[in-house]
Amino acid sequence: MHKRHRTVAEERDSKWPLWRRIDVPKWSRLSLYPGAFFGLVPRFILGFAVIFWVGFWAKIFYIGKDMKEPLTGFRRRLFLFMWNTSMPVLIGVFGYSQQTVEISQQDVFELYAKYLGPNWIEEEKRLLAQRGAKRPSAIVCNHISFIDEIVLLNIKEFKPSFTPGGFIRDFPIGDHYIKVLQGIYVDRDKDESGRDDIVNQLKERQELIETSDLPYGPIVFHAEGASSNGTAISKFKRGAFVSLKTVIPSFLEYEYEMVSPAFECV
Repeated sequence: MHKRHRTVAEERDSKWPLWRRIDVPKWSRLSLYPGAFFGLVPRFILGFAVIFWVGFWAKIFYIGKDMKEPLTGFRRRLFLFMWNTSMPVLIGVFGYSQQTVEISQQDVFELYAKYLGPNWIEEEKRLLAQRGAKRPSAIVCNHISFIDEIVLLNIKEFKPSFTPGGFIRDFPIGDHYIKVLQGIYVDRDKDESGRDDIVNQLKERQELIETSDLPYGPIVFHAEGASSNGTAISKFKRGAFVSLKTVIPSFLEYEYEMVSPAFECV
């Protein structure tokens, strides 16, 4: 018999290494119970206050504007200031601080040269110039938690859009954020023809991002198509790559003391 809450059914969980909980041995009642009363409630209130605050001002900024297009000019500067000051607070509400590590150009060259050949950078530049691309169209990233989106929105230079499941439409505040960020819903329960239509829609958006004079942010693709505990990589879906557009490869990694941010894992 397993001791409740402190051990896992190893025979069961070992069959699903990407979706098992890996934080159970770190759990402690002495910390969880007091935290549930004195930490969770104020964090919950502050978190929702920030979410509604940002959503409210985003709606104000878009008065008289089409949410299908990104803001420009003075409104955009206010929009970015609001996001860039609010997202660190929201990340802190969940008990994290963000550190972004950029891989040097030389490291990138050496890494990809193994697979794409020594002249891949020149070829990439030639293709970008040929397409008239002004910016990368996508961020390809792993997916551990809903906190991932908050972390990605804390990128200072731009605000990416996302490809959430269709069920987010049922949550008014979530749907509002997706519209503000020009996101594209991906209904995974559609048949093959419907999924092909979504892929074509994503291709058209990537083309628009690369060539438009409007400051569209790149689309975030969680290429595995699902969240995991972040210990490995599963098979990629086609949506981010079928258009053969430029992508920014990235990955998220969390350090935690007790509870993993992979809340969706069993």
